[in-house]
Amino acid sequence: MNSETTLLKNCCPHCNSAQIRQRKAKQDWVCYNCQATFPQPNQRPMLRESSHPWQHQKELQKQKLPTREMIYETAQTIQDERARVLYVLAYLTGGRITEILSLRKKDMTIQKVNNRMTLAIELRNLKNKRRMQKTLPIPFDGDDAKFLNLIRDYINEFNQDDLLFEGQNRMPMTKIRAYQILKKNADVNPHWMRHLRLSHLRLYYRFDAFELQKFAGWSDIKPAQHYMEIGWQDLLEKL
Repeated sequence: MNSETTLLKNCCPHCNSAQIRQRKAKQDWVCYNCQATFPQPNQRPMLRESSHPWQHQKELQKQKLPTREMIYETAQTIQDERARVLYVLAYLTGGRITEILSLRKKDMTIQKVNNRMTLAIELRNLKNKRRMQKTLPIPFDGDDAKFLNLIRDYINEFNQDDLLFEGQNRMPMTKIRAYQILKKNADVNPHWMRHLRLSHLRLYYRFDAFELQKFAGWSDIKPAQHYMEIGWQDLLEKL
């Protein structure tokens, strides 16, 4: 194949997402991102391997895991407000990027739970058919509260039904665009931010496998068991 050949990928004609599936029985296609149905998909160029998110992920995995303070310092340096909020929410929620991109202002509410003021973030829980929604608490009196100050002004500018990260035709931003923004402003991959958050929940908050499974939205506990190998503080408690 010629190296200049452009590889194409099927995508939704409404939101440009590649999370689509053909339904042969109904002779149409459905998009899991915007829930639209359509007779035929569009096609868009695939990312070149050198700029592909998963190639970038492999490069990031070779680095030492950054601390929570390092994540905060990076967020402070991001000048573009939308990019900063995307970076912070990718970290705080540990969500899949398509879940984060579907967030609206109404999905973020301030609640008082057990006498603690908390930002409750309601996310779609993709890839888990038994629990399609999940609510993640970020307490204002916790160690992560300082991150909330970096996103408050941006979120307050929106109406309740507004998407926080809008793309074309009033649809959610595509995950490719989100990757490009995070790569440009913080040199990270969206899934790397998910990995960092889950790692930090284990390191700093001592989440067990069941708590990690609930936070991440996994339907199976096996992925959470990988994070149980992180850290050594639990061994110290036993000695």
